[in-house]
Amino acid sequence: MGLAQSAVVGLGGDVYRSLVESASDAILCVDVEQRIHVWNAAAAEMFGYSAEEMVGESLSRLLPAVVRAGHDELIRGFAEGTADRAEMGVGQDLSAMRRGGDLFPVEIRLARIPSDAGPLFMASVRDISRRIEAENARYSDQEFFAMLASNSFDGASVVDREGTIMHVQPALEWYDPGTPIEGWCHCDDLSAVRQSLDEVARYGDGASVEVTYRYRTAGGYRWSESRLTNRLNSASVGGIVINARDITLRVEADKVSQAQSEWYEALALNTSDAVAVLDADGLFRFVQPSADGYDSSYLTGLPSSDLVHPDDVEAWKEALEDLVDRGSGATAQVSVRGRYPDGYRWLDSHLRNMLDHPAVRGVVATGRDITEEHLIGEELRQFKETLDQTLDCVFMFDAESLQFTYVNQGAIAQLGYDRAELLRLHPYDIKPEFPEAKFRDMIAPLLTGERGQVRLETFHRHKDGHRVPVDVSLQYVTSADHPARFIAVVRDVTDRHEFEVRLQHQATHDALTGLPNRELLFDRLDHALARAARHGGAVSVLFLDLDRFKLINDTSGHGVGDQVLVAVAERLRTVVRKGDTLARHGGDEFVVLVENNAAETDGVSLLAGRIRDVLQEPVRLGDSWFHTTASIGTARSTDGDHDAATLLSNADAAMYQAKNAGRDCIESFDSSLRARLQHQVETETELRTAIHGDELRVHYQPIVDVASATIKGFEALVRWQHPNRGLLLPAEFIPIAEDAGLIGAIDLWVLQRSAEQALIWDDTGADELWVSVNLSANDLVDPDIANHVADIIRATGIDPSRIHIEVTESALIEHPTLASAALHEIRQLGTKIALDDFGTGYSSLTQLQTMPLTHIKIDRSFINGLGTNPTDTAIVESTIRLAHDLGLTVVAEGVETAEQLAFLRIYDCHFAQGYYFGRPEPVERLEPAATAVAVGVPVFGAD
Repeated sequence: MGLAQSAVVGLGGDVYRSLVESASDAILCVDVEQRIHVWNAAAAEMFGYSAEEMVGESLSRLLPAVVRAGHDELIRGFAEGTADRAEMGVGQDLSAMRRGGDLFPVEIRLARIPSDAGPLFMASVRDISRRIEAENARYSDQEFFAMLASNSFDGASVVDREGTIMHVQPALEWYDPGTPIEGWCHCDDLSAVRQSLDEVARYGDGASVEVTYRYRTAGGYRWSESRLTNRLNSASVGGIVINARDITLRVEADKVSQAQSEWYEALALNTSDAVAVLDADGLFRFVQPSADGYDSSYLTGLPSSDLVHPDDVEAWKEALEDLVDRGSGATAQVSVRGRYPDGYRWLDSHLRNMLDHPAVRGVVATGRDITEEHLIGEELRQFKETLDQTLDCVFMFDAESLQFTYVNQGAIAQLGYDRAELLRLHPYDIKPEFPEAKFRDMIAPLLTGERGQVRLETFHRHKDGHRVPVDVSLQYVTSADHPARFIAVVRDVTDRHEFEVRLQHQATHDALTGLPNRELLFDRLDHALARAARHGGAVSVLFLDLDRFKLINDTSGHGVGDQVLVAVAERLRTVVRKGDTLARHGGDEFVVLVENNAAETDGVSLLAGRIRDVLQEPVRLGDSWFHTTASIGTARSTDGDHDAATLLSNADAAMYQAKNAGRDCIESFDSSLRARLQHQVETETELRTAIHGDELRVHYQPIVDVASATIKGFEALVRWQHPNRGLLLPAEFIPIAEDAGLIGAIDLWVLQRSAEQALIWDDTGADELWVSVNLSANDLVDPDIANHVADIIRATGIDPSRIHIEVTESALIEHPTLASAALHEIRQLGTKIALDDFGTGYSSLTQLQTMPLTHIKIDRSFINGLGTNPTDTAIVESTIRLAHDLGLTVVAEGVETAEQLAFLRIYDCHFAQGYYFGRPEPVERLEPAATAVAVGVPVFGAD
């Protein structure tokens, strides 16, 4: 145990280490020589070095040269006890150095830790870069705004709610703090300013209003345009801020413009158009004296809508309201019928919003009489309105120039241009695949009379660039009164086109993930192989199958499973190259098609590695996390030497090899792989027959009481008596049984036979022998596993305490929640639960506490070194001590020598099994041992 570790143990052991590791500040522990002994996670993040890199290194690596001497002096002072508050810690601001040489400011607090081996110093380091930046920014902002206020040409002051000056800009030197509002505001403007102060105070913090008033200066009064801002709640202001701009020159200029307005009025009085000025509500403020008998003084103050035809009043009011809403300078055009003494006339009215203009203060309306033009165009208007109501687009274009001469509203809506823009275009401008020459060739048969109509399906180009599928009917029209022209009726067939595209997509893509489906994959693979055969190159296929995906469907439902598949597809899209094809082959299988150069051999391996990495990250759905990995098989075809089916089959075979290799790995197809896979398929077929054909056997290995050297139970181990291959051990068929879903049936068959055998031993007087039976990870996720065990106990009548269920650490880690639930149910039956191969997995103390365990079995890999390997010996001793503390029974596996047994007796191990006591044997060879148990005879020479 190192120096710092000893000190930490003295301060609280695991608890103190947890506090150090979870601290947000970097925690370092150094000795007098400044060698680092403790380095927490925050230190690794702050400095960029891992604990492995820094423990044992000098602290000087983290300090720039200019501060090292001062830091050395500080450490020496603490060591000698001369530094102030050495035992309590002291804050120091220094510069530190990250990996790469970047310097940054830190605040360090030191504390001395008592230690028998010499003084140690615990340093808490905090990065204060942001704090310093914020302080610098605050000082900079304060200086900037102070400079801005001092040099601004605009006036700035702070007043209270009553208008009394609290603070004033130096430029307004004729005001003093405490000056009331009457001392700086013109008496005629006091009411407006007070009203503005009340409003900005009422609106709340940060609110602003604007007001124009005259303010007192050293030489008299000047005009000001000011913004009042509520800063009453600000700790640094505490008042209403007034930012004032002098507009005296602008006011005087407005007076000059008044004279100009008289000139414009004279111009308005002599124009032939009707001219009026309206207020915001549409009331007449001015009307040009009319030659038609209207008295302008009579109209002043009346609603302008009174002179508009009842059918046009709504349009007139809407135009006026919209104009007022759009603000100063806005214009509008509206045609209405105006009332005259001799009846109604059509007026083309132009409106301009000049409400903010100081010389007008109204809406200027001019009206031009278009009655004659309106009557002439009424018939044409009705015709055009009819065309505009059609859903189809109508175009007319000149036969010679091909320029559009008419477009209806449907054409405008379809193509996104306004009418004026379209009338400057030609048909070939909106048909991307038809240049002018090709378009003239297309209409030539119409000009010669060879054809009376042209029908075609094509695309028009929208103004924003996207293509619109259309059905076009084109005719050539001539008459004596008009130039020759073409009329085109165009129907938007986007819905039909999208439906056809959707049908095509549905036929070639997976409905769930949107990826290409198997049919499209085979089509692209055929084309890729054909290209490779013609031009050379390689075609590779990666076949992916998600590991244990069936468990997600079985435990969370197919809806959740579908969401996981969609998430997996999205992740795969992020790593597959743009030119490759990612397809869903079916179920939880995906395929990637890669085309590359024949000499490129490592690209597929790199891609497979990226896919493996991206799928190892868990998928989050709501509050649940789902872990997905994939078994990946790759196959390659050079110069098109395979067909599509063969290449996919080879990749599929390699994927199954990855499954058998332990899942979450990558395998490539080679010449011997298919033979091995064929052997596995044959073995699976034969195994299904063996389960029901009395070919399985149970062998039993004795479990011995270490203190008395007597047999207390047997572990039941399955064997396969193959009719042609002889006796097969579990490693030759259990992995195949797990993949084929047969392991559950085998495990329950072994449990049934073992329980029956224990009852047979009862007849010899050995009525206390127990049997240990293994359950796999697949068994623990079966929701009915506890019911199956209970059925066997009831059917045989065996005492449940004589049944020991063994599970491996890997089975608990793979599905901890489901495994815990299953084991608790089985334990409630009265059985014992043993954790097998203890020490080879990643079991935690939490699992030992939460799982319903009664036994732990120390793995044989530690027993092999017992007495010869100090590490193995220490592990075995610690494990036995831990089990005693937790009230668990310990079984040592793999005992092969008397020396190992002697050590186990010293450590008070409860039970042992191994070749020293006997190999797994068929039941007929165990009768002498069972008899010895019945009479209580030690069978291995106890002391």
